Amino acid sequence: MRTSSISVERKALFATAFSMAFVSLSCSADQWPAHPMPTKLSEVAAHSALIKIRPSFKQCLGDAGGSTPPTKDCMDDEYDYQDGRLNLVYKQLMVSLSKDGQAKLREEERRWIRFRDGYCNKEEAELASYGCEIEMAADRATQLEDRLKSR
Repeated sequence: MRTSSISVERKALFATAFSMAFVSLSCSADQWPAHPMPTKLSEVAAHSALIKIRPSFKQCLGDAGGSTPPTKDCMDDEYDYQDGRLNLVYKQLMVSLSKDGQAKLREEERRWIRFRDGYCNKEEAELASYGCEIEMAADRATQLEDRLKSR
């Protein structure tokens, strides 16, 4: 019985540490990421909830147990979800804007994509880079959702 509780604890610790590996302490002049990144391990869960990373992602990472193929599957699922959120809110926001506002948002989105690509591709490890893209998509979707709500 003791080994199973240690296994569960290790999985939870791995999932938290794995999530933390994607967190960077630097920010950009364009205010990306929009929501302050955690600087302490204890802040990761609150940050993930703030940018709407699904709890099932953390659970999936824990279940993957550090094995790369299932970890990548977890990341694929979360990226698809966050990218879908981002695309949906972008389209909703575009419809709500004037022509000038649409042009500004389109240019802002292009700058954000360039920033994300440069920011996340600094990572040495493929999974860390992919994790960065997930966090950035979730952060950007939340930023645009907040902007849409305030209109």
